[in-house]
Amino acid sequence: MPGRVVAAISVLPLFAAFAVREHDPAAPGRGIDRPSIMAFLRRPEARRVLWIALIFRASEGLVKAMEGPYLVDAGIPLDVIGYLSGMGAAAAGIAGAAVAALLLKRWGVGATLGLLGSLRTLCFLIFAVHALGIAGGVWPLFGASVLQTLIRYMEIVALFSLFMSVTSSSQPGTDFTILACAQLIVYLVGSSLSGVLADLLGYGALFSLSTVLSGIAVAGAMMLLNRAPQTPEQLGSATRS
Repeated sequence: MPGRVVAAISVLPLFAAFAVREHDPAAPGRGIDRPSIMAFLRRPEARRVLWIALIFRASEGLVKAMEGPYLVDAGIPLDVIGYLSGMGAAAAGIAGAAVAALLLKRWGVGATLGLLGSLRTLCFLIFAVHALGIAGGVWPLFGASVLQTLIRYMEIVALFSLFMSVTSSSQPGTDFTILACAQLIVYLVGSSLSGVLADLLGYGALFSLSTVLSGIAVAGAMMLLNRAPQTPEQLGSATRS
């Protein structure tokens, strides 16, 4: 029964496809430039944000893919893990999107990503300390798991806002897709490697490595954002702190 409900819910967004126009007529007398990856890479501000997309979430997949197995090995009941991953994730997604919007409006992308990245690193550190046996109990894991889920949704809002700030008027869809795919690819690569690393090194080493990589990624992203943008109108408001 649950599978049928999920399948029915998944079908609903498909109805929106009927409202999509497949052919958007061009303005009279105006040619259309062919979108290309090279046109994206020729812009310095786009390359800078591409680097941020490639490094900021590189450590996240390492932890998220092994979070569930570690909670199981730590003795947490499966129904509790289900609540954390299901209802908790849904609530965190809604709350995170709202909070991220407020932070972006008040602080800008640079400060928001810096805060979220620092909190994420702290969550990874809690998992590392617990896995190494330095701290015990399940409540720190609950807190780190819920906070990490909240942060992940907030990160996506902040990153996508940054991506949109450097899309060009000639090929906005292509530019945004390149950046969105870049951050997703590194996340998936980390997820794919996490099981192998956990098997070879253990949970403690995996979470410790993720903590270090997360800290480096945050520092690197802040350095890139603090560099003078080539086009102030594109990055000026996005990088204020």
